[in-house]
Amino acid sequence: MIKAGRPDVSDDIITKWCHCLGQLKGCHLYSVASPEKDQDDWLKQRRAGIGGSEVAAIMGESKWQSPRQVWMNKIGMFDDKPPQQSEAARWGNLLETTVAKEWSQRNNVPYIHIPVILVDDEKPWLMANIDGFTLADDELTITGILEIKTTSAYNDDIWSMGPLPFHYLCQTNWYCGITRVPQYTIVCLVGGQKLYHYTMPADTALFAKEVEAADNFWLENVQKGIEPKATEQDLEAIKEEPTDETLPALVITDDSVDKLIEAYINLRQQESKIKKVKNDLYAQLMLAMGQNVDAVTTDHTMHMKQSVRRNCLWDVLKQKYPAAYEECVFTTQSKSLDIK
Repeated sequence: MIKAGRPDVSDDIITKWCHCLGQLKGCHLYSVASPEKDQDDWLKQRRAGIGGSEVAAIMGESKWQSPRQVWMNKIGMFDDKPPQQSEAARWGNLLETTVAKEWSQRNNVPYIHIPVILVDDEKPWLMANIDGFTLADDELTITGILEIKTTSAYNDDIWSMGPLPFHYLCQTNWYCGITRVPQYTIVCLVGGQKLYHYTMPADTALFAKEVEAADNFWLENVQKGIEPKATEQDLEAIKEEPTDETLPALVITDDSVDKLIEAYINLRQQESKIKKVKNDLYAQLMLAMGQNVDAVTTDHTMHMKQSVRRNCLWDVLKQKYPAAYEECVFTTQSKSLDIK
């Protein structure tokens, strides 16, 4: 199967890949599609199940992706739109092999990259597309999962002191669960200058939660076509959807919408009260600081940060420098709800 799908790979390498894959338990080879060879085919194959990068979103543990967005991808709602990759993600893919090789050399730990898609034997919607496997000194025996990440220098504190991003732990632990490999190593290049790595044992309790969420999502939402509820991660995309002012008022008879409104208003009122108390306390602490930059108490420290905010007299700019105004100033349209 590998030889047919990857005729560009030598027989010796394929033999080594098969030897390593044969050590895995509870899963089997699903596809030899890889982003290096055919990005579109790779994305199409990934639609047949839930991958490691999607598990955290399904569990509601991702800051960037919602269950609804994963669902829309799985049912093909974005087929008419070519996949767009951010600049950061693009560089992450380009540097993946370089980072893995450097980590391997520094730590004297061999690894192997096998560009295939694996699925669980009993639940084929549990899917794994793995960056690499760490190997024993014989360079033939798999010892763990290897996951490569890159990020900006702004995240140095996270990788130097922790806690590590939970969605990355979910992703790599997912691969351990599907392959039955006992541990995983996450390697991250921060700011192009610092290399961090952490090795941790597989968490069977976490994997059980991941499988439960994946089963429910795949069997209920994907196979039955039931759209997941919108979450905070959906908000920006929903706000960008156009409105039609010529449409008549929408009459909603579903009682669940009234319940949503009542719950929202209740939380909004509580939030307003809490925000006032928080601001009162903040003002008192600012007053206690006086003109000092730093302060130390028995249990805490405080530091006064100075910030600069740029402002502009837009009307003056438009009047005196209309060409610059037209070239630099633009507007964006968004939606917001007035709920009463």
